[in-house]
Amino acid sequence: MDSRPRSLDAAVTASGTARWKPWPTLLDRYVGAELLAAVGFGLAVFGALLVGNEFFYLGRLLMDRGVPAEVLLELLAYRTPYVLFFCVPMATLLGTILAYGRLREARELEAMQTGGVSLARIAVPAVVLGAAATVVTFWVGEVLVPAAAQRYIDVLPRVGASAVRSSVRHGILFRERTPEGAVLVVAADRLDLEAGTLEGVTVQEQRDGRVVRVVEAERARWTEQGWSFERGRMVSVEEGAVLSEFQRMLLRIPRTPAEIAPPARSSGEMSTWEIRAEVERRRRSGQPTRGLEVDWHGKFALPAAALAFSVLGVGLAVARREAGRRGMGFGLAVVAILTYYVLITATTLLGQAGRMPPWLAAWTPNLLATACGAWIVWRHR
Repeated sequence: MDSRPRSLDAAVTASGTARWKPWPTLLDRYVGAELLAAVGFGLAVFGALLVGNEFFYLGRLLMDRGVPAEVLLELLAYRTPYVLFFCVPMATLLGTILAYGRLREARELEAMQTGGVSLARIAVPAVVLGAAATVVTFWVGEVLVPAAAQRYIDVLPRVGASAVRSSVRHGILFRERTPEGAVLVVAADRLDLEAGTLEGVTVQEQRDGRVVRVVEAERARWTEQGWSFERGRMVSVEEGAVLSEFQRMLLRIPRTPAEIAPPARSSGEMSTWEIRAEVERRRRSGQPTRGLEVDWHGKFALPAAALAFSVLGVGLAVARREAGRRGMGFGLAVVAILTYYVLITATTLLGQAGRMPPWLAAWTPNLLATACGAWIVWRHR
């Protein structure tokens, strides 16, 4: 029995073949309405799960400190864009599975195909929705997430959460080449951006690959002439390991505190240009950058997962007749998402280890998900 509205026949020509139109047809609007409703359900489900997880995490962290409820809600609001960045692709997958699964279970897909509409054409609304979700997710990750993450970090000192202020960084390491051709390798335990100081500082001066001088100091303070080292000692290796102590010594290292400070946020909470700037900073400092390069490509690949999931969702829906039921659809979506994140974890580790190019490490899960969905659709065409 054909349960589709008779008006859907307007999408099919009299000869029984679907005619492509550059504007949305009645079929597109009909399938699109199913998709939007299902994706909205997916956003509600995954959004509630992920936001609820953040709520309980912050609640355990802050309630013992007597933090007011409004501050807890403020912190939760600042974490919501980060949750949304991951939620939209997952909701796209679940919504596509449920929408096309319902159409298949009601035999509406069969009716459309019998009328001459190919399965690939029927899948176009899902692909368009996946592309739109990709753009939205990228915008959220590029604009909302970095701004909200910075506000989140700024609020934490007010509630006493974490003993580290946003102006303090730990584990400082960078390289600087002097005009004379020497290389200075600077390491410090702690950097205070507000005070402009380094604590627990060690400087190695290298020439032709050999260490010629080592400077250790309790503290170094930034001045317009460079870094002023206080209460330390210097070992001149070239002069037969001569040890001398000093109260104050100036090293003309031009890097300002802001230029040597590592970011307070994770790469997932930074924009693409901020990640690129951090890559350049680490290159100048002689630090490894491969992990950040993988993360930079991931800032594009993860939003594009919504497009890959839209193709995969159509494939999973047509492969399982029961996919239109919410329980089965949710189960298929969870399995697919878990498989995706296992793959992306594995390829990220391979990319960080240098076994895969950074771009390939970030994009391989999307390529596999798209290929899998397209293959299933081709088999059921």
